[in-house]
Amino acid sequence: MKQTLLIITVNLITLSRWFAGISVPILLTYLVYQDNLSLEYKYLLLFFIVLASLTDFLDGYLARKWGCETTYGAWLDQMGDKFFAYGLSFSTLGMFFYSFYKKNNVMHFLLGLLASFIFILSFARDVFVRNLRKKIATTGQIL
Repeated sequence: MKQTLLIITVNLITLSRWFAGISVPILLTYLVYQDNLSLEYKYLLLFFIVLASLTDFLDGYLARKWGCETTYGAWLDQMGDKFFAYGLSFSTLGMFFYSFYKKNNVMHFLLGLLASFIFILSFARDVFVRNLRKKIATTGQIL
């Protein structure tokens, strides 16, 4: 019973990063669209980003310390990382391109292109690694 509660606690910490992966990009997109990205909102967004990053450390640490590592928890953690990173990257792309459209700021357009390149490269890497792992698992090879 106690072990189950520990696993649920660690998985809830991991799922909080999934929530941040949804809420932070939506909030960022809304604030940029409303032209209301004041200093207080920037600090609030930074707080949520740092908090989500800390949960990434905390869930793994607690799972190892309490001895409640599971395959499902590892999958949740990995997907939570990707969900948060891609959500934040995608909203940042939108922020740069919207700012270029609204203010004709060429620097924001160039930053948007750079961010797009990094986003596409990261996504392509994830697809490549996933397919490589799948191929290795089906053939029984050791890498």
